[in-house]
Amino acid sequence: MDMPSAQEAIASNKNAWDESAGLHKDTPTWTALLASVAAPDFSCLDPTITTLLQEVGVVGKDVVQLCCNNGRESLSLYGLG
Repeated sequence: MDMPSAQEAIASNKNAWDESAGLHKDTPTWTALLASVAAPDFSCLDPTITTLLQEVGVVGKDVVQLCCNNGRESLSLYGLG
């Protein structure tokens, strides 16, 4: 099997995410997640990670979340500054 090009890998990944989005959209879990992330104090990060990130400081820094499936961790990081 040949290694796909970066463009092929990106397109394949995007297609997989686009296909899976419909499977999540109309579920009670997704509805509950949307309601919870709307809260100003939303965070799904555990206390240990939250404390560590607050000590390190994220304000003014670029952060990245790898292997995201629904963005809740990214939204939690956003809430830290």
